[in-house]
Amino acid sequence: MTADNPLLQDFDLPPYSAIRPEHVEPAVDAILADSRVAIAQLLAQQNAAPSWNGLVLALDGLGGGVRGDLVVAYEPVWAIGRPSPAAGAHVSRVVAALREVLDQDPRVATSWVIYGGSAQSGSLTEFGHSVDGLFMGRFAHDPVDFARIVDEAALLST
Repeated sequence: MTADNPLLQDFDLPPYSAIRPEHVEPAVDAILADSRVAIAQLLAQQNAAPSWNGLVLALDGLGGGVRGDLVVAYEPVWAIGRPSPAAGAHVSRVVAALREVLDQDPRVATSWVIYGGSAQSGSLTEFGHSVDGLFMGRFAHDPVDFARIVDEAALLST
């Protein structure tokens, strides 16, 4: 399956049209197995006092088969399942801190930070330009709510 699995091939742009649901689990299993072997080899090479370069940077260099940008979804634990999202000022502060950390690493500096909580109509306006998007969750189930959020996003993007 490895040779036929597009998720396990080297690519610049993922071949989205070739990826099938049955490719995902074997790809994740293969990446985890390869990573476990590489980590075991790194640990075997360590002495009694592992160094930053010898262990941490070496682990970081493994990459885990991840390619491309990250999408970081943030929602405070205390806001999960609440009828409304966290306050815009709070979200903006946390997203700014996340962005600062991401911007320090050129491999993930272009990543997106989205609000992953109870986003609803008005959330994008309240969050301002601090977030790159929303995970709408239950509010996407209602076509009227969904349309309002899409309209709001379109208005803010102009």
